[in-house]
Amino acid sequence: MGRFLLVDNAFAHANIGSKLVTCTDHTHGIHGCAWEFEGRRAVASDPCEVMGFVVAQEASRLQSITDEEVLLDAQAIAEAEMQRSRVDDRLRAALGRRLYCHLPGITVQGMVREVGAEILVLDSEVAAYVISRASVLSLAGLPHALRFEGDVAGRVTVTWSAMLREWAQESAVQFTMCDGECLSGVIEAVGADFVDVRHPDGNVVSLMLTGVRFAVRPR
Repeated sequence: MGRFLLVDNAFAHANIGSKLVTCTDHTHGIHGCAWEFEGRRAVASDPCEVMGFVVAQEASRLQSITDEEVLLDAQAIAEAEMQRSRVDDRLRAALGRRLYCHLPGITVQGMVREVGAEILVLDSEVAAYVISRASVLSLAGLPHALRFEGDVAGRVTVTWSAMLREWAQESAVQFTMCDGECLSGVIEAVGADFVDVRHPDGNVVSLMLTGVRFAVRPR
């Protein structure tokens, strides 16, 4: 078996300018062949050893280049998909997860139960929340998600009316309006764009759903 030596303790990848030469290693008494790489020389008593090492090194270099190209392609695809994604996609991916909704003057947190075009429904240990998405300033806890294709058409989404009808005739619900005013009472009736709320004093007021920031039903 011939021995393989690295001259100058260094080795460069093969390139077009590489060439096979004969040489003698006087230190180790080896006369054989060497492969020159950018001025540095790999020495072996058997030329096949040199060629085998060169092929292995070149294959390793090409594999590294291929891996890097694949990684760059994957990063480019992920970036392109993220640019096409919408907050709806991320909200749907957050179903069952804890989310923090920052609204004017308050932060509401809870597990995401429903995602609608106009509202977001959260459940916590102390209350259930129906939040107007138009009132949300920022969200914390959203997972990354790719855009969903073809699953929105025909999908029945939750609405203000549907959620408030679930709460009708139950315990008192507190409504926070867009101007910051808070109203509390039992839901008497729910229309397409309004909700009738009966106050403890017996008076009934009709609230416009477009003016509701969020509604809370205690547990």
